[in-house]
Amino acid sequence: MSNFNTSKGKHLTIEDRILIEYGLDQCYSLKEIAEKVSKDPTTILKEIKRNRIIKSTNKRQKDVLRCTSRKKLC
Repeated sequence: MSNFNTSKGKHLTIEDRILIEYGLDQCYSLKEIAEKVSKDPTTILKEIKRNRIIKSTNKRQKDVLRCTSRKKLC
């Protein structure tokens, strides 16, 4: 028996993570992404910090950028 449909909303779903990824690609603010996912902006920030990986073409660049500096990329 699967708990797929009985989630109490404590954890982010794959669909939530896809919406977060799309929001980051479109340079939405954390608040805008949080509203679309119906979660607190802090939850979104933690998810991004924990799971974001940026592929680097230059070995000297950092592989993971802080979320606060992502606006510079957009």
